[in-house]
Amino acid sequence: MTGYADCIYMFENGEIIEQGTHRELMTLNEQYVEMFRCQARYYQDIFSL
Repeated sequence: MTGYADCIYMFENGEIIEQGTHRELMTLNEQYVEMFRCQARYYQDIFSL
């Protein structure tokens, strides 16, 4: 669903630390990517049962 968002905001301690489209944030390879990959692994684990 993130691919459909115009702008995604990543917050830490109430501050915006990253913002952009899914593609832009994936290119940055920072906190958003870490969160996205963690979530993707979770879904892979659930659907591989």
